[in-house]
Amino acid sequence: MIRTNMPIGPDTELTLTHGDLRLTVSPYGASLRGLSRIAGAAIQEVITGYSGAKHKVGGQGDVLIPFPGRVREGRYAFEGREHQMVKNDKETPSAIHGFLRTVMWEQQALSKNAVTFATSFDEHAHAGYPFALRAQVTYTLTSTGLRCEFQIRNCGLADAPVGA
Repeated sequence: MIRTNMPIGPDTELTLTHGDLRLTVSPYGASLRGLSRIAGAAIQEVITGYSGAKHKVGGQGDVLIPFPGRVREGRYAFEGREHQMVKNDKETPSAIHGFLRTVMWEQQALSKNAVTFATSFDEHAHAGYPFALRAQVTYTLTSTGLRCEFQIRNCGLADAPVGA
């Protein structure tokens, strides 16, 4: 688990290293908060970073599950049934970017160059999305760069629409 003297929350961050690469991630939304390469005294941002949840710009580094993007009017049909989600987009009357970018994910594994976060929800957790999922995100630094892997498991009895 995360070892810190501070309470675990939106500003909790971990830094992973491999060679000259440095990756900052957070269990809050399983977010990627920056990737840089260290060359002597110089730091080159590979992925523009931020520190602390309040410094994020838009959806920067967010994991967008079970749907990336917007669902117009928050309505969709799946397997012949109509569903209405909460319209939570600030700019349009739409549902936006799934449900998992603002929850604390559990740390499942941690090494010097890799971390795995996981979270789940049941079919009653989100209005208009009556499906149960378990999601896992693994960030790994390798000699060739960053590898990001998603695993999403349907925990319900029926098919579920999902994207990442």
